[in-house]
Amino acid sequence: IEVTSDKFILYSKEDDMGYQTKLINDYLKTVFSDILNNKLLQECKQIAEEVGIRRKFSLRIRLMKTRFGSYSVKTESICLNLCLVKYSNEVIKSVLLHEICHLRHLNHQKGFYRTLHKMFPDYDRYADELRSDFVFKDTWFLV
Repeated sequence: IEVTSDKFILYSKEDDMGYQTKLINDYLKTVFSDILNNKLLQECKQIAEEVGIRRKFSLRIRLMKTRFGSYSVKTESICLNLCLVKYSNEVIKSVLLHEICHLRHLNHQKGFYRTLHKMFPDYDRYADELRSDFVFKDTWFLV
């Protein structure tokens, strides 16, 4: 895969759309992981710790058809939608902090939103931006 300022070029020996989609998704996962690991994840963990959320969790990235993110109590993991890679760090941060908030509050009740707004006062602005722009698709080229 070659990326220039205005092009995304995929070189593949196989003329199989499923294979090519997997290559691109793998590349985008690497890009998204770099975005998260270059300060954003640590910043979110620090913010959560300031409000008393100190539980450990693992982080996964995958293409999801109906959600921006999810939290699993069973596996103690947060999963973020790969499609978020195209959004600003603040939008990604709003989704990640939303999911981190589920470490303390499993449901979207008053306490959940009170904690979330304490962690990220601008949450509503970025959540609204994401909801107004986001279209759930299951293939990379429609993202």
